[in-house]
Amino acid sequence: MSEIRANLLLLLAAAIWGLAWPDPFRGAVLASRLPAMLATTVALGGTFPRVWLGESFAALAMQLTLLGCYLLWTKADLLLLGARSKVLREISTC
Repeated sequence: MSEIRANLLLLLAAAIWGLAWPDPFRGAVLASRLPAMLATTVALGGTFPRVWLGESFAALAMQLTLLGCYLLWTKADLLLLGARSKVLREISTC
């Protein structure tokens, strides 16, 4: 009985959210990275003058590393969004 219920839930979800549409959770994760990257970029802009005046390079390196990680995670999210639609198109019966 639970298998029938699971299949019905999947059919209902497919009817509400089209299979070719992007994953809503992955899209939310991707959208949440934008404010984080913006905040890191603004903080990076405030750190440049302090490093220029002789402060430690560690603060600048930390923010550059965080920004690099955000960019890599964003690229991974975009690849995962594209992979879902590609898999749906490349399903074969062979």
